[in-house]
Amino acid sequence: MTVLKELSRYDRKVLPNGATLLVRQETEAPYATFRARIGYGHCHDPTELDGTAHFAEHMFFKSNQKYSAGKLERELQWLTGMDSNAWTGQEEIYTELYLMPTENLEKVMDIIAYAIYNPHVKPEEFEKERLIVLNELRELGKFQNYLKKSVFGTLYADHPYGSRFGDNVRTISMLKSEQLDRIRTTYFGGPNLIVVLAGDVKDQHVRVAEDIFGSRNAEKPVELPEVN
Repeated sequence: MTVLKELSRYDRKVLPNGATLLVRQETEAPYATFRARIGYGHCHDPTELDGTAHFAEHMFFKSNQKYSAGKLERELQWLTGMDSNAWTGQEEIYTELYLMPTENLEKVMDIIAYAIYNPHVKPEEFEKERLIVLNELRELGKFQNYLKKSVFGTLYADHPYGSRFGDNVRTISMLKSEQLDRIRTTYFGGPNLIVVLAGDVKDQHVRVAEDIFGSRNAEKPVELPEVN
């Protein structure tokens, strides 16, 4: 099945702030899935802030205005049986694809919305996560990293895909929390956000998703050139 045919099975709604909500309701089993995608990745970072998207993704599951870091992770594990996780790509950040009993969906959406929209990171958490990100970059296999950069650099020589990997150790070492917050508040939401709900999704869940994910405006990041 092609991607377009698969997407045609979802109800699509553009929220007032430009965010997209995709819903596929299937009631065969009392379970639902949730995922959020932010259209901001390595290639959108300004040159002087290369690596900020990756760092921001790491900060999703730290303290925010409602949940402490430990409470957030415990809640997600209790509600879904899964660890808190996310990934950063060239053009996007994805949260984990969470599967849960239907009655837990509203709470999971609330947790992820606060993780994306309402950071309140303590300085000690910021510095601790900086060390984790730097260590993660250093642990990347040197040959594997060299091979990836060589291949992408050849295939996409005139495109940000060929030069932007979010692994600038110098930038991450010097990054300030207010610079990271500026990226998040500017781009994480609005037309850059896609929220996907599938499974035993109730109309009430859809209304909640519209309320909590349709409230934050955001600017579109710089448009990347087409890949030739």
